[in-house]
Amino acid sequence: MPPHKVFWISEHFTPTAAFTSRLRCLYTHMAKPKLKNHLAANRTRLGLSLRQVAELCGKPASRICALERAQLVPTVRDCVACEVLYKRSLSELWPKLHSELQTEINGRIRSVIRKLDVVRVRSHRKRGRIKAVCRTLSVIIGELSED
Repeated sequence: MPPHKVFWISEHFTPTAAFTSRLRCLYTHMAKPKLKNHLAANRTRLGLSLRQVAELCGKPASRICALERAQLVPTVRDCVACEVLYKRSLSELWPKLHSELQTEINGRIRSVIRKLDVVRVRSHRKRGRIKAVCRTLSVIIGELSED
């Protein structure tokens, strides 16, 4: 929409409460990244209703619904409850969240390795420890085998 039309609408249009409420709702949903998940599919696979899952998890049904619709970022307690209930891992239930966190942490590990590579220490023992830490971190991100 051209800027002059937006100005015209804001100048001559008095929004109703319902309109502003809907606009606020749209804005908040657009601002948050969607964390695609497989909660609803696993719930229906088990033949459970939303209320039954809420009761089993000890959460309000509105929270379970928001988690299924990817409107909330899950807490650790939410993740563990879903893992136990659905017998699925975090990476199976929230694949995008898992992938994003894995990428972020791997980047941080690489940054720590780079910083440790330029550290100058005189002690032979400290250099050995730093090399061991770098080797362990490289194994964690999959750049080296555990051999």
